[in-house]
Amino acid sequence: MRRPGKITFGPRGRAGFTLIEVVLALTIVASITVIVWGSISVSFESRQFMMNSFDQHQQVRLAVDRMSREFSMAFVAAHANKKDHIPSEAELDGATLEELQARGLLPTLGEEGEPPLALEGEEEGEGREERQTVVIETAFVGKSSEVHFTAMAHTRTQRNERASDQCEVAYIVRTARRRSADGRLRRELVRREDSTLDDDVEDGGVIYTLIDDVEDVEFEYWEEGGEDDEQGGGKWVKSWDSRSFGNRGKLPGRVKITIEVPVESSKGKRTRTFVTQAPIMMTRILDF
Repeated sequence: MRRPGKITFGPRGRAGFTLIEVVLALTIVASITVIVWGSISVSFESRQFMMNSFDQHQQVRLAVDRMSREFSMAFVAAHANKKDHIPSEAELDGATLEELQARGLLPTLGEEGEPPLALEGEEEGEGREERQTVVIETAFVGKSSEVHFTAMAHTRTQRNERASDQCEVAYIVRTARRRSADGRLRRELVRREDSTLDDDVEDGGVIYTLIDDVEDVEFEYWEEGGEDDEQGGGKWVKSWDSRSFGNRGKLPGRVKITIEVPVESSKGKRTRTFVTQAPIMMTRILDF
């Protein structure tokens, strides 16, 4: 006879968990898993954000270092400026453009705003051969989103390369050919270098990318104050052209570089701004 309240283990009666106990246990395990995975996923996102931020800082730092170094080596030479005489400050003082052209200190521009190419005749025996002289332009042409200039910044990377340290350099902001991961059009900062000086400082050479994703890049140029400025001040201007009448043969004292890059985060799209100033060592024309 079975005693009341005693559990009997037999083929028909085994001790175990009820359905409610099983469901409760699974719920607890699932809750702990969700909490732990949430913490792990946040750690992975933070790690990826820091890696992307480090790569972006490194890319911008290398680009800014290179731009600052090459801006400091910019130059304009009197003997290589489309064979035009570049007047001195004393000759420019108080003179108008028409007066300088009448005195032969500045060329008379043609229909397209450029002086004609010079031709020289050369006697050879009975015949006369005309040949075109080599025309070289050295200049500093800066705008808000691009800048072109000549600099002593070329680095020879090949053995017996027939090139000097003089070159044409440009930094340009343009629309990238490839879209970003989210499908939007990107803008990129590119560098152009032509190791051979020619008659156009704004064309030629090889282009490659410096920063592959930028929101905006702005260049500003420091214009020194005049002699009558008691405080020796100056101002930032949006453009500079050493070929123009006002700045002919002169370079800005400094170039301000402002780079704005996108930052992707869980809080949405933001931007990060980097600002630096690059001094130019040779701000006057080289005449030797």
